[in-house]
Formats: sequence, C-alpha cells, structure tokens
Amino acid sequence: MDGSGVIIGDAAVDVLNQLSTELQNKTVEFAKYTTPNEDYSEYSSWMCLYPINVRPPKRLLSQPKNLVGSVVMQKDYLTEIAYFIDNNPQLIQTHLIGTAEDWEVLTDIETQRPQMASELEDICIYIRDVSPFFDNIFNALVTNIIPLKQSRARGLSSDLIRGTLFLGYPPGYSSILLAMDVVHEMGHQALSILLSADPIFISDPDQPVYSEIRHTERPAIQSLHAASAIAYMVHLIKDTGCPQQLHPDCPDDLSKTLLKAISSLNKACQFTEVGEQILSDFNAVALR
Repeated sequence: MDGSGVIIGDAAVDVLNQLSTELQNKTVEFAKYTTPNEDYSEYSSWMCLYPINVRPPKRLLSQPKNLVGSVVMQKDYLTEIAYFIDNNPQLIQTHLIGTAEDWEVLTDIETQRPQMASELEDICIYIRDVSPFFDNIFNALVTNIIPLKQSRARGLSSDLIRGTLFLGYPPGYSSILLAMDVVHEMGHQALSILLSADPIFISDPDQPVYSEIRHTERPAIQSLHAASAIAYMVHLIKDTGCPQQLHPDCPDDLSKTLLKAISSLNKACQFTEVGEQILSDFNAVALR
C-alpha cells in the first residue's frame, strides 16, 4: 500500500482487489492445511473461522449452488448457517444492537419471500451501474448475501466471515435506502480487509471514542467501522446525484456526520500511515 488511497477512490480499487485476492488465497490454503483430507478449490467466507479454531460445518465450506446473483436461495445451506449461528452466537452477535431473533436467517426465502432475492440482486446491479468505484470493488468485498427473517431494515458483517453480508428489510422498502444498506456493509468489509494487512491503530483500538452515529462512546475500532460504513454511503449518494439523501439510522447530514466522526477519531487516537490514509480518504469523500 503506497498511501495514495486505500479504502475509497480510484487508487483504492487496486489495493482492495489485491488484498482481497491475497487474503482469500491464504484463507483457502490455511483451510487445506487444517483439514488435509479435504480438497478445497475456492474460497468460502466460513473458512475464516479456522484460524480461531472454530470448525464450521463442512457444507458451508463450499459455495451454495442455488444463487440469484449474490443472494443465497438454497434452503439446506441457509438452514446450516442458521443452526451454526444459533450455536455460536458470539461469532457475529457481539456488540450488535437487538436480540438473536433480530438476526435470524430466512431459511425458506423461496417460499416466504421469493421476490427478496431478485430485489437484492437488482439493487446490487444498480449500485454497480451507478458507481464505477463500487463496480470495480464489488467482487472483492461481496462473496454472497444471506437474507434475514425479520422484516426490519438491518445489516450485519463480521470480519470472522469475510465477504458475507447479512441483510434484512421490510416489503416496500425504499430502493435507495436498500442500496445504502448494501454499501454500508461493504464499508465494513473493506475495513476488515485492510485490518488484515495493517493494525491501523497505534493507540489502543478499544479505547472509548465518541460515536457520531450512536451518539455515545464506543471502542475506537467500532467508531472507525461506523465511519467506514458512513463513508461508503456518502460515496454512493454522491454518485447517484443525491448528496442530501438521509438514512433512518443516521438522520443527520451524512457528509457532516462523517467529518465529525473523523474529527473525533483524530482527537482520541493515533494511527499508522495506513490509518491516516483511511481518514484522509474519508475526508475526501465527505468534501467531494
């Protein structure tokens, strides 16, 4: 990483694609090393659990066969995910708002909400059509999308399951808000990839920092993740020509919120060169 843009912007495209490819290849090799009797030919997000000595179900270590674009439709695959998460809630539910029911996987999407997959895929196509940046990094950040059962707008990403986005939303939900929710999760994914290559923080990543999104103190790493998600949302709404678009989870102007978040992080934390470049990237998109 040469410090000329690492998380947003034209220079960041090569960085994210290269790091994503390298990380996925290393993850597959580690999975092969851990289970030498298995022949894994392609990356699965669930392989990321091997380094922390968690064995995911074998079924999840290969890609699902029934997909609509990036959206998983296959009931047995979704059921396996739901069962695994129920028995290992700490893997994704730490620090999340809400209860386990809020993050329940929609295992029978084909019968309960068959239109959900096409809606999500249409939104992903829209994001890629409207923004060259998101088009160029989409495959680096998104392996697949898992539908959530609760008909409320919510999303989830975990650096322990890199590349998988968990998304839920109500019927009739605004297309632009859904697009913002997708790129919000992509922002988390991008930061997770960069964290695999650089510590980003010199100071303690768990020290409290005021969050401009939650309006409370949170660990610095969570506040940085929130800023990354907001930065990706800001990039999208500016690419769509709607820079004043608001989001229910952040009712204030998103660009102004991002600038406040950058200021709070700069005041409270010390960063590596990569960390400083990340904040510089955020600042550039906020002022664009």
